[in-house]
Amino acid sequence: MSRKVIFILPMLGGIFLAGCEKLDTEYRQYLNGKEEIYPGVPSDVSCNPGNKRVEFTWKPSPDPTVSKYVIYWNNYKDSSVLKVPDGKQSLFTGGIVGGFNEGTYFFVIRAFDNKNNKSVPLVVNNVSIYGDYYLSGLANRTVKSTELGADKTVKVTFNAPADGTNILTEIKYTSSSDKDEVARLLPGENLLSINNWKAGTSIVYRSAYKPVLNSLDTFYAKKYDTLVIKQDVTAQYLKNTAQPFLSVQSVNRFRDPAYWTVNAAVQNHNGMGGWGSDNNTVLCMESGWGSPDIVNGKMYQTTVLPAGAYSFEVELGSYEYGGNPVRLVAIEGTTLPDFSNDQVPGALGVADLALKNITFTVPQSGPVTLGFLVRMQGNLYWRVTKVRLLQHFM
Repeated sequence: MSRKVIFILPMLGGIFLAGCEKLDTEYRQYLNGKEEIYPGVPSDVSCNPGNKRVEFTWKPSPDPTVSKYVIYWNNYKDSSVLKVPDGKQSLFTGGIVGGFNEGTYFFVIRAFDNKNNKSVPLVVNNVSIYGDYYLSGLANRTVKSTELGADKTVKVTFNAPADGTNILTEIKYTSSSDKDEVARLLPGENLLSINNWKAGTSIVYRSAYKPVLNSLDTFYAKKYDTLVIKQDVTAQYLKNTAQPFLSVQSVNRFRDPAYWTVNAAVQNHNGMGGWGSDNNTVLCMESGWGSPDIVNGKMYQTTVLPAGAYSFEVELGSYEYGGNPVRLVAIEGTTLPDFSNDQVPGALGVADLALKNITFTVPQSGPVTLGFLVRMQGNLYWRVTKVRLLQHFM
């Protein structure tokens, strides 16, 4: 038995060796007499997308013979070569590839050595690259209010960013020493103060965005918007504009408001109207509940305004006037006109009272009348708690 075993094993060994030689010979025929070499690929690949471009970063291949990296996309139809400078393989950590259309891409990275052997493919999926479509949707932060104080300090209150990718808003202006200045407002900040603005010069702003935290580029809204700086000039041009309002008479719930002109249609409460004792005193009109309707009711003040842009604003209390025309009006001259088919002929500015604001432009210095023009039929009323006149600077 032991002899047979000794005899058989050498035979098996010979068979095994013969098989290896045959397999090796068959394998070599596919290599054209050359050994197949695969350069090492980079590791920890990441992509920083940008504006029609992307930055690739990685830990370099440990293979010192790597001479370039080729990045393919569009099913190998397009590619870009990142050449490794001589002797810099261990320091070559990626590069930027541009010229893309906006969209989502799949990339294949291969390393090549100095004999043009290529590595196995390294796939990078779902890389978003941004461009014109993304840019077209970017808007500047909106402005809630502006104010020019008596000390010439500009205060601008911005609304919160509508887009969570906003990173800052850039404000440019000319200083009182004729220098170009830039201020920046972060997303969590709403109030901007400028204490060295050169009056009469423009203040412009635009907002910046990064679509993702690792974005290669910062994207700006396409254009600057111009701030309208508003200075409260109420005290300079109008009187009796805030609570407690003064009245001409000293008794009765409804009276005539001091310094305001009211016509007979407004004076529908025993020959008085336009002022009410409700809610710490108000400017008001009320029809019905036993009182006559108000047709072409007028309450106004006339003042001389320099040429320029203005806002006439009210703080509105409770009201109920349905679809009846109750209007804020600014018009050149010394009185308000009657309605013409619910329109106000010749008005510089007109709006429904519920909008609380009209903006208008005075073409040349002269008398301007500001106030309320009303038609109210039935049980209707409105109350105003404050009036303001603001001059605009751009």
